[in-house]
Amino acid sequence: MFAREWHEAPATVIVAQNYQSQNENTSGRPSHSDLVLEIHPADQPSFRAQATIQMLGLHLDLHHYLPPQPGETVHVRFTDEHQVEVLLDDAHDRRVLERSQSDAFQAALQAPVGSGLGATATPDDPASIRVATADGLQDVPLSRADPALGGSAGILREGVQCHAIVLAAFPLGQQTSAGQDATGLVLEVSVPGEQPFQAQIGIYVPPEAAHLLTSGTVLPARAVQGDLNAVTIDWAAAAAG
Repeated sequence: MFAREWHEAPATVIVAQNYQSQNENTSGRPSHSDLVLEIHPADQPSFRAQATIQMLGLHLDLHHYLPPQPGETVHVRFTDEHQVEVLLDDAHDRRVLERSQSDAFQAALQAPVGSGLGATATPDDPASIRVATADGLQDVPLSRADPALGGSAGILREGVQCHAIVLAAFPLGQQTSAGQDATGLVLEVSVPGEQPFQAQIGIYVPPEAAHLLTSGTVLPARAVQGDLNAVTIDWAAAAAG
């Protein structure tokens, strides 16, 4: 019997259906996810195939898997017969995101008294925010997207789907270019196919979404790949659940 040969390639998620088992599943996490994937091998034509991620099965590594969303890129391996398996990566590894949340928590704990909720606006420089880190307070520049993109609307139009974890939220005392009150957000952003990164942005938060600004909340976002400044939250997707 010949050993099965596996190849690796990136794949785009076309459809994602997440299911939660009702049998002894108290984690609140999906038990498995059925995906329609479009696989893009480097040396042969692209093709579509189905794959299932058994997150609460015998594959212990996948217990840490965050279900991907349509439009995201995942890494897969496949056979010549187009049998496909999804590979765990940092962008979908719950442990990576939980470590980031833990780091932010410890930074806030060790920051000086009076440093606020993880970050505050910098009074003498409205283009910066003051973030509590393990080394104390640090002033960091507020992300400014390329004006040619057209602000958040342009990023929503041009950007790729991703997700962002809220690390801190605070009023900026400024207004957006549209004349709306701006809120400062410190986010851990995971763009498909890229390493997670931290972004500090100023954005209008609809009143109905204010309850989502809790540290650790995962929000749907859009980002322009290759531009760490071009990140925004997709409030419409967040409201849709």
